[in-house]
Amino acid sequence: MLGAPPGGVLLSVRGGTIEKVRRWVGILNSPDGWQEDTRVSPDYVNKELIYSGVSGTTIEISYREYCAGMAAPAFFQSLKYDLKDSKVITFQNFRFDVLGATNSGMTARLLSDR
Repeated sequence: MLGAPPGGVLLSVRGGTIEKVRRWVGILNSPDGWQEDTRVSPDYVNKELIYSGVSGTTIEISYREYCAGMAAPAFFQSLKYDLKDSKVITFQNFRFDVLGATNSGMTARLLSDR
């Protein structure tokens, strides 16, 4: 079961790796001489579906994709689905059965993630 309020993440899928690394920067640049950084692998990707709200029988979902930790404008998309035709929606590899959608939130069941 998936659920999110308006502006909330309905589904998040990540691939690649994120690791914390420490490097010596000198005692003058840090209290203990070390700086901790986050290193993201080149193949890292984070995909998110965000519930944006409902108007009548139409729901709006936003899609964001971050590659190597950075948001790329080309990877933002706004999607609209009319639930009067079908409560089953498909986006990329995912199929959902929308159980309920109001301006307070949305609930859905994930049917497949081919």
